[in-house]
Amino acid sequence: MSAQRLAEWLGIETGPGEGVLWRFEWHWPLPGWLTVLLVAAVCGAIIWCNVRATPSIPRRLRWILASLRIGAFAVLAFMIAQAALAAFRTGLPTLVLVMDDSASMALRDEYPPDEEAVLRELLKRDELPDRLTIAREALSQDDGRLLKNLSDRYRLELCDVRGDVVAADDRVDAVITALRRMQASVPESPLGRAIERVLQRNRGTLPAAIVVFSDGNTTVGPDLVSASETAGEKGVPLFFVPIGDTRPPKDVAVEQVINDRSVFVGDVLGFDVRLNASGFAGSEVRIVVEEKMPDGQSVPVLETTETVPSDECVMTVRLYHRPNEEGTHRYLVRAEPLPDERRIDNNSQETVVEVRNEKLRVLLVQADPSFEYRYLRNALLREPSIELECVLQNADIEYREIAAAMRPGVPLTLDEWNTFDAVIFGDVDPDLLLPRNLQDLREYVAGDRGGTLICLAGPRFMPGAYRGTPLEMLLPIEVESVSDPTRDGAGDVGFRIVPTPLGERCG
Repeated sequence: MSAQRLAEWLGIETGPGEGVLWRFEWHWPLPGWLTVLLVAAVCGAIIWCNVRATPSIPRRLRWILASLRIGAFAVLAFMIAQAALAAFRTGLPTLVLVMDDSASMALRDEYPPDEEAVLRELLKRDELPDRLTIAREALSQDDGRLLKNLSDRYRLELCDVRGDVVAADDRVDAVITALRRMQASVPESPLGRAIERVLQRNRGTLPAAIVVFSDGNTTVGPDLVSASETAGEKGVPLFFVPIGDTRPPKDVAVEQVINDRSVFVGDVLGFDVRLNASGFAGSEVRIVVEEKMPDGQSVPVLETTETVPSDECVMTVRLYHRPNEEGTHRYLVRAEPLPDERRIDNNSQETVVEVRNEKLRVLLVQADPSFEYRYLRNALLREPSIELECVLQNADIEYREIAAAMRPGVPLTLDEWNTFDAVIFGDVDPDLLLPRNLQDLREYVAGDRGGTLICLAGPRFMPGAYRGTPLEMLLPIEVESVSDPTRDGAGDVGFRIVPTPLGERCG
């Protein structure tokens, strides 16, 4: 007799899709090992009493009596354990269908020819509709045959992109009606949060699976990866049915603009524009830098045109500008929208630059008056935008008193170092400096001030003499690997100095 026939014979009624689960239950207070020992001892005692204590009774009768006593003991044990055969009515497991009804599902995609032919044949349409309609008609075609097949094995629950239950009915017609009423009008797409809400709502009886129909766009809340991990931890299978064109969406986004936040009047201001382009291989994108004036007008100051190398790429474009007016300048860096671009709200970014009209304070430090020192000193003294101070370690006191822009020594405190915008550190003897001087110079560069340090190599001290000093970590070389070029003959080989690409652009 089957479990279902037994339930009918006992008068247990079951509804459509329900079944009966039989389970043997008991409540026995003793542990298993002690129960086995107790049963063995009792059975042994009964057999011994019947076989040994009554030798006058025939053997066959004695075994029958022993069996009856053991059976009586078993019945008593079952009664004490409250053994029972329990029947439980079971329903169908729940299958959750999450339908994305966010605004992005209202888009009409341009599919490759082979995919478009398959969709037209499936939907029996000459013109393909939007994404939500494609998902809706794929589920409800042929009078909902697919949903009916699923309803034979599962209880269907339809949810929207927020995770709210739209339909939870045994009737497929109710699910199809709810599907047809859904509109792609939700401004946000909290798809990950919807999955977590479904799991939270069904935490008592977890669904058999969650099937998500979506284009994959998640704008707020947890992303799909974290939601998938949550479902995996709970043991709930998660299936995604992608809706829409599987190719990357056509988009050009200005992801990041890197530039100096403060420059001097007439200095070169560089903009490093990071573009993320997809779906526009071979297209030309125009990048424009506009200055936003106080009256609200925007004046173009820079522009360039770049070719997108591939369908999915990240490219960096560099543009240079020389602001000639003091004050706060607001710049808008934007990429001109291309034809068929899906989003244009991510095509621009704004940045603020403070333009200062003041002299640049520079400190030049050197041990001896070398050729480089004399050239730099004279060139910087003639530059009207620079206020120069010099330290010459081995200079005579009389020379220090009469020479222009000379100071007696290097700054003695960090605050004094911070009064300079840049420090040119030439071939300086570290033995003539205090340990605190190098520590303050390191903090001047690596600290919050972020000062500029320029190191000039020399024949005596820089950089070899600074091995193991606080200044070593600031040098862009490994000091231990430095050798004297005049000793190994490398200094006899000539070479040509050429400007870097940045130097060529800056003129």
